[in-house]
Amino acid sequence: KGSLEFLPFQDKYFDKIIILDYFNKSNNYSRIIKEIKRVLKLDGEVILEDLNLKNIKIKLKNLKHKLCGENINYHYPSNIVDLFSKENIDGITKEIENERYIYIGKKNR
Repeated sequence: KGSLEFLPFQDKYFDKIIILDYFNKSNNYSRIIKEIKRVLKLDGEVILEDLNLKNIKIKLKNLKHKLCGENINYHYPSNIVDLFSKENIDGITKEIENERYIYIGKKNR
């Protein structure tokens, strides 16, 4: 049993990793990205879908979580690209009706 922060798989195990509606629910996103990089094969892909902080409803939801002391951090799509590129995973985002986004990245050498 594992979590995105501690994936119980060997290095370079997956060709593709898909994450749906979870990335924003963690406050340890740098650890998650390092784990994704570790278990992803060279030229492997990561696909991530989550809520878009550009949406006013999501901004209010994010504020509510912060006021309640919850460790949930919603991200702008451009932040996701930057976070993954720091770990040599380059990608793009596509916004879905300003409410969600999809990130598709590829692990580089």
